Amino acid sequence: MPEFFGRFAGETFEEPAERRRFGKAEIVTDLLDGEVGTGSKKVLCLRSKVLLDIAYMQKKRYLCSEFLYMQKIADILQSFEPISLAQMESVKLMNRIDTKYAVPMTVLPLILEAAKADYYVQEIDGKRIATYDTMYYDTATLDMYIRHHDRQLVRQKIRVRQYVDSNLTFLEIKRKNNKGRTSKKRIVVPGFDITADTPSVLKHKRKEDEAVTVERFIDSKSRYHWSDITPHLWTKFHRITLVNKAKTERLTIDMDLVWDNVVSGEVKTYKDLVIVELKRDGNVPSKMTHIMLDLRLHPLKISKYCIGTALTTPEIKKNRFKSKIRKIEKMLNTYDPS
Repeated sequence: MPEFFGRFAGETFEEPAERRRFGKAEIVTDLLDGEVGTGSKKVLCLRSKVLLDIAYMQKKRYLCSEFLYMQKIADILQSFEPISLAQMESVKLMNRIDTKYAVPMTVLPLILEAAKADYYVQEIDGKRIATYDTMYYDTATLDMYIRHHDRQLVRQKIRVRQYVDSNLTFLEIKRKNNKGRTSKKRIVVPGFDITADTPSVLKHKRKEDEAVTVERFIDSKSRYHWSDITPHLWTKFHRITLVNKAKTERLTIDMDLVWDNVVSGEVKTYKDLVIVELKRDGNVPSKMTHIMLDLRLHPLKISKYCIGTALTTPEIKKNRFKSKIRKIEKMLNTYDPS
């Protein structure tokens, strides 16, 4: 017997625990039971153990493949000229037009290779891939989500975002107007909880030394009252930020998306999905739009908050987003750049 098969001989196999780890074990065990008969428990145990080992190895190969993609991406990013946070001050684009794309992870190296001559990559403390943690807030009836679902042109999102590598946390209010422009206001906060009983403790000193409380900031900059919103959805991802050399646009590339719904307890991950967002002051010419067109990638209106909420909130209406989710999953399975 080959070593791969023989090394499990005599081992105890606790099948229920292994079934929980590898969902196909029960089905294959039933098939093997028909082949070898009920009197061959040792062979059955042995073969099931081999099956589980193969499943484990396949999982390791997937993780290895994912690691190799990330390593390839990191290698390409090292060929970009870097740009620091200080140098990006002139590219804030707080009042902008956004164009979004959903692309498979496998095509990201092609995008980066095509972009490296015309874009800088943001670098913070030597890192060119940053970690972002975000908590989205909403009302008890998810009014912000519903307004987006119902195609209301004027809408807002309220979130606390931690820029992990910069060690900065902001309360951010994003507003989209009826012209399609997105504006963002933000203040520094010490943490994710902005619903404490004493909001005046959470302050950000402006240059004029005027204290701004979270309650006052939300009430004055949004259509919602501070006391009406609660935490709803964790969103975590890694981000690459590119800036064109003319400094008229910024490109964010979000990978390893994880949504964790703090209300329903449901978690959804899209490890193979990359969301690319082109941010410009108006429709200025962009090299990236040509790169995407050459790769047969087309804009898709997509909100990380809304997609994450639709995926993790069982009872919420989501008809508008179902077709987008199906389109994303089809693209991940069938995309061919040729």
